[in-house]
Amino acid sequence: MVDSVMAQFGFQNADTEELFRKGLQVMYKEWDGARLTTALTQYGSYLAYEEKLSDEDAAALRRLFSTGPPVRSLYITKISHGAFRIAFGGLGECPSLREIIFRRVDCEGRDLGIDRCEVFRHVRSLDLSCVNVGSGFAKEVASYIRQNKSLEELWLHLSCGGDEGVAAIIEALKVNDTLKELALFNMGSLTQDLFRNDAPQLSSGALIGFAEMLASNSSLELVDVRDAFPVEKDIVSSLLAEERHAGVFKRIRIEWPEQLLPELTELIRKKACYPKLHVSVSFFVDRGTLREFLDAVAAHKTLLELHFFPLEETFLQFKHKLNALAECITSVLKHTTTLREIYNCMPADRSHIVSILDALKQNRSVARVTMDAEMLTGEVAKSLAELLAVNKTLVYVCILYSAGGLPRQVRDILRALKTNYTLITLDFGFHADRHPQMREVKALLERNVRLKDRAAEFVASGADVSDEEGVDALKKVQASAALVERVQELIGKTPEEVLQEIQSALARLPV
Repeated sequence: MVDSVMAQFGFQNADTEELFRKGLQVMYKEWDGARLTTALTQYGSYLAYEEKLSDEDAAALRRLFSTGPPVRSLYITKISHGAFRIAFGGLGECPSLREIIFRRVDCEGRDLGIDRCEVFRHVRSLDLSCVNVGSGFAKEVASYIRQNKSLEELWLHLSCGGDEGVAAIIEALKVNDTLKELALFNMGSLTQDLFRNDAPQLSSGALIGFAEMLASNSSLELVDVRDAFPVEKDIVSSLLAEERHAGVFKRIRIEWPEQLLPELTELIRKKACYPKLHVSVSFFVDRGTLREFLDAVAAHKTLLELHFFPLEETFLQFKHKLNALAECITSVLKHTTTLREIYNCMPADRSHIVSILDALKQNRSVARVTMDAEMLTGEVAKSLAELLAVNKTLVYVCILYSAGGLPRQVRDILRALKTNYTLITLDFGFHADRHPQMREVKALLERNVRLKDRAAEFVASGADVSDEEGVDALKKVQASAALVERVQELIGKTPEEVLQEIQSALARLPV
């Protein structure tokens, strides 16, 4: 337990000690004291604050960085501009701090001064979501990119200062040789309405700026701009026509509109596009164009993710079906060994939904799947139950429906879940939440979450085989995608390194 290890850190200030204890509770609440000590000593702590950080909390956090035990990762849900400056303004370097996630920083129209915060100097991953940013926000980010020689991942949400701001960031990226991933999230018109954010939006011309930058920057592996600006056919076509930009779409992740399906099809055939595909189509897409695209997808052997979205103007036209997509997904599932995630929000007939579920029974790579079934029929529920009884790879299944109730075959799903220890989420949408049997489903999923967390604790603390509870948890969870993510949070290594540690721990388990 967290309380059992606090004394060893010798805090001189009660507020600082309490803030540290509170930050540990989210990630380490159920940990055994000895194993927690081992993990904190070896990897540093992961501190998470799910409530808004007050000015007093910010002052305690500042003291913690100055005098407390090493902090590797910091997660802050909400913080004001004033509290941010109290915690980080003028604070010296913190070599142990490698990852920071700010879910919401209210800049109150003023600059953060992030480029002047030495405490961020060694950060490897920065996830920054800001509202009400000042006019110099993007220039701060650009300056930070130039100064930081450790930064490998930068994710910006809600605002980057419009076209002028993104131009400043792009100029900084041209001379940066350490950043591997840049993402601009939640900057489109729809998400800005949801977040009540009036930051200036990006124009379609931003794609040209990123393409030009990538032509000279060979170290940046991914620019993720799926929801940052509109993608126009003329701009994409002009980029594809220039040899200077050959291969640029291997490193840019966009949402491809149906008008660009022919161009995307050609890129897929040439293996010249990013392997996580996001495509938006209408129910009235040209069937010949769609078939050529789907044939190319089915023939592609190294896809990692496949996402299909309806165009906004056709989102509510549920009376239409796009069975061709479901047929393609079924074909891909029968042959792929690389695909990790499927997301298909285009409704299909129930027979096609069943075909996808049947194909997943033999698949050992897909960990997450989302589908629109319109109605959860007994046939679909029965096939899902059969899938969950044999598949130990899936950690997330979402089958959305908008009509009818839950069929009696939900009992079969419950039986399957009793011996399935890897599935973490099973979502049928809000209509299903009122069904009494969903409480039993939820209880079994919560059991799986506890097993996953316990297995992660076991691996992160050294995988001592005398820990019988940890051994049992790891045997049940195996090397699931959810376990890899959890261990990665705890020890701060790459997914590949974490998977190797999990497999090493599995190999040492008693038979």
